[in-house]
Amino acid sequence: MLSRQPEKISLLDVYKAVEAPKAFAIHRYVKNNSCAISSNIQGVLAGVLTKVQISQEEILSSKSILDMSNEVTRKE
Repeated sequence: MLSRQPEKISLLDVYKAVEAPKAFAIHRYVKNNSCAISSNIQGVLAGVLTKVQISQEEILSSKSILDMSNEVTRKE
């Protein structure tokens, strides 16, 4: 049972409700301080991946449960 009308529930609402993981995660490893890539890649990627996450959430917020239902039934 839905708590609101399907047109008022975005895919972002669902994504947040199920506590889905972020689009990408930076792996954890021991940095090699003598390597410029190893010691700086996490910081550089963090900014890029934040933008990816924001874009993903903007797209999810633009679609509702009703939109998805309508698309699924059109394909039958």
